[in-house]
Amino acid sequence: MGRGDIVAFSHRMGHLITTGKLSAARRLASPGFVRRVLLRFRTLGLSSTGGVLEGMPVGFVIWPEDMPDDRRAPRPAATCPTQ
Repeated sequence: MGRGDIVAFSHRMGHLITTGKLSAARRLASPGFVRRVLLRFRTLGLSSTGGVLEGMPVGFVIWPEDMPDDRRAPRPAATCPTQ
């Protein structure tokens, strides 16, 4: 497992939403859940020597930039100078 697997996961999620097999809400929630699980594995030491996930690469992580854009989130209002 490595970075390529995380990218493939992200692409697969996008494909599932395109084909109507996954809801937009689930598309937003799933990567966050997986991200928390992977972090928890590391926090519990499961990826260290002798752990169940020993050898899990450091790059096997979902970064914030891997997360789908939540278009429902409020955007900062654009400001324009007054004249």
